[in-house]
Amino acid sequence: MTRKGQAAMEFLMTYGWAILVVLVVIAALAYFGVLDPTNVVPDRCAFSSAFTCSDFLVTTVPGNNISFTILNGIGKDVYIYKANATSLGLSANCENNMNLGPGILVPAGSEQVINLNGCVYTGTTGKKYKYSVNFYYYAVGSSLNKSISGEIFAKRQT
Repeated sequence: MTRKGQAAMEFLMTYGWAILVVLVVIAALAYFGVLDPTNVVPDRCAFSSAFTCSDFLVTTVPGNNISFTILNGIGKDVYIYKANATSLGLSANCENNMNLGPGILVPAGSEQVINLNGCVYTGTTGKKYKYSVNFYYYAVGSSLNKSISGEIFAKRQT
């Protein structure tokens, strides 16, 4: 009976140490940035079902912009009159106050590119950050202002 117990203990100790060494190596690789999980996660842009994001870009050239293309799925023509973004990778909010007239007209079922200008980045180029994006709109013929929140998770490009 002791012989079986000794064999079981030797088995557990040998493989226990091997598993511990593998975990230490993985932890060291993650600590030094070799295993960065954000490199595996794809870039994404997500808003509510009323407005879908079909394309996006976070760039430092030609002027520190966050640009995204939205598709109006509300079923009504809308005016977008303001948009902004916040992030841990930004030292100040990026904004676009479309105060010239009523805003940008986005007909039902069509796409519109929105540019957020003058972003002041704090993070490193090439690293992915999550940007919280809000834009404000109202339907044609309505005086009720509404807002949509979404997020862009992307790498800043030069």
